[in-house]
Amino acid sequence: MKKSIILLTLIAIIGIGLLGFFAGKKLGREQTQEKFSAVLNMAYPAPPQNLTTTGGTITDIYGNRVTIDMIDPEDYLPHPDGSPHKKIEREVKVDNQTKIQKIDYSNPQPDGTPAKTELDITDLRKNQEITIYTKENLRTNKEVTATQIKLYKY
Repeated sequence: MKKSIILLTLIAIIGIGLLGFFAGKKLGREQTQEKFSAVLNMAYPAPPQNLTTTGGTITDIYGNRVTIDMIDPEDYLPHPDGSPHKKIEREVKVDNQTKIQKIDYSNPQPDGTPAKTELDITDLRKNQEITIYTKENLRTNKEVTATQIKLYKY
């Protein structure tokens, strides 16, 4: 009988301890985020609600469309564990108004500015990192028309 009481008491103490640990951890995280959110927001400001510019990796090109993977704007904070950011896919339409340009920092001009070359959609390749400029919201629109596409070379 004594052994049963001791065992039940020990289980209750361990259970209460675990409950306290997890509750304290959650409360501590919330209080820390509250205290340091202003500093965090200064160091890593949230992307604007109307997101019209983004960088991304070309995953496909077909006709006058380029598919890119971009970082999800809701997953913009650094990951302390080093895990990658969540990616979302966007389809970017290129029309006759879209300006595609290569900015080559590895080939500076005599005045020190990077070389700039006008490109066509056929000059773009899968896995290239590009910057998209559009008038549409990249947060909400899965398909946008680009006003500019820039390919940077360093």
